[in-house]
Amino acid sequence: MKKLLIFAATGMLLFSGCRDIVKVNGKPCEMLFESEEKELQAIALATLQHNLGKKNVVEPEEYRMAVATQPQCEIHYYADLIGRAEYTWEFPTRKTTVVIQGEFLNPKQRIVFLSIQPKQPDVIDTTRKIPKNAPIYQKKK
Repeated sequence: MKKLLIFAATGMLLFSGCRDIVKVNGKPCEMLFESEEKELQAIALATLQHNLGKKNVVEPEEYRMAVATQPQCEIHYYADLIGRAEYTWEFPTRKTTVVIQGEFLNPKQRIVFLSIQPKQPDVIDTTRKIPKNAPIYQKKK
């Protein structure tokens, strides 16, 4: 009985650290842990703060609203821990989206900042976009 309990506890520990898997075009892909998703959201918020007051991209009142609210979040996967995460805040006069793409939480990830509505998107960084034919799994929160 004691051996069975030890075996069960060991199995639970092994499986509790496993990542969620999603199928993308029939291939299994690892997804981010919830704590890693929160880290990406913190990066998106830091991007807003970094652009505070620059070229009228983010106004101080908008940044305060962003800190106080949860953004809409969409994460698209196309390989293990690789994809595109979009964090969108809706302000009274416009919608602002921060996009993080590439290898998540890795120096190779890229940030593309978009300010949408009422004017045309204001793209600050457009390095290496995801290929249009890349397989995608979409996770909405």
